[in-house]
Amino acid sequence: MKTESTVKSKTTTHKDSRVEPDKSSYKDGKNCIHELHSGVLGSQQEYLIPVSAMQASSAAAFTLELWLSDVETVFPFSTNTTVATSYKLEEVSYDMELVEVTPEIMTDINTELSQGAQIPLPYKSMRQYSQVMSSGTEFKANISESAINVNAIYSVIRNQNAGTSIKPNVDDVAKQKVNDPYSFVGGRFKLESGGADALTVAAVVPPFVKRYSYRYGSVYYPLAPVDLDVDSTVALENIVAGFELEDKMPLISEQVKLSTGGFVPRYESGDFMICQNFKVTNDPILSGLNAGSTGAPIELNVSFGGGIVSNLEFISFVESTNVLYISKGGASSMVAN
Repeated sequence: MKTESTVKSKTTTHKDSRVEPDKSSYKDGKNCIHELHSGVLGSQQEYLIPVSAMQASSAAAFTLELWLSDVETVFPFSTNTTVATSYKLEEVSYDMELVEVTPEIMTDINTELSQGAQIPLPYKSMRQYSQVMSSGTEFKANISESAINVNAIYSVIRNQNAGTSIKPNVDDVAKQKVNDPYSFVGGRFKLESGGADALTVAAVVPPFVKRYSYRYGSVYYPLAPVDLDVDSTVALENIVAGFELEDKMPLISEQVKLSTGGFVPRYESGDFMICQNFKVTNDPILSGLNAGSTGAPIELNVSFGGGIVSNLEFISFVESTNVLYISKGGASSMVAN
């Protein structure tokens, strides 16, 4: 949940076009920064990683594997009338900050490890789940997650064919916003391009989310299904209040300016999402939902208003906290002794 200023400041270096359109030329190559969002080496790691204590007898190194996304999702727009686009990565490097402690501290750590102690290293993981809705007004997405400490779930809805083709001859901001494959549905407005960089909203209200709820077992999150009869303000407030964002309002709470001079909420016109924070305390070790206690999936139940919807993709990102326990000789395990 980043603020507008944070996202805008990373527009060029992080290949992010949510605030400003990406008009960079990649013909001769371009440096881009990609932050890891999951794992021990992820960008959200708050603790020092005892690299020296993880040197097992096999002397294995940290391995980072990267898979290229489809070109249509990375470069969804082209200024050419004919599109023949491909890309590759060259000279990939991982940069990290190293902290060297005194020999006295290392002696204490090694002594504790030799006596059977373990070093707990919390870290966050992100898992993605995708399901398709063919047609109807209601949908139940079963998220088969088994993590014992789920912090939060972030769910978005987009058209099933989003990100499957490159839009040719897209040369203005309005057309990029309208054709953005990362534009999510569920809000009360649909952006349209009026030509000459003019941005308007559709006269007909698109199918929108009118009720939603998460459920695990017999417990609802929130405690009752959320009704969105007039607009989606309650859903946005659940995100702001549930994730304690009052002092740093996220980008989705901002507004989009139309060519007519009016404004529409970003949350209602492309940034709609359904989120739930399961953390009950600030304990970094164990404070979320135990999704492995019963073997049941986490259910996301959504009802639509405004007409029958079809060919929608529900994408859910599950954030969980795990703990890696490091023992004598560099051995590591997910289970504490």
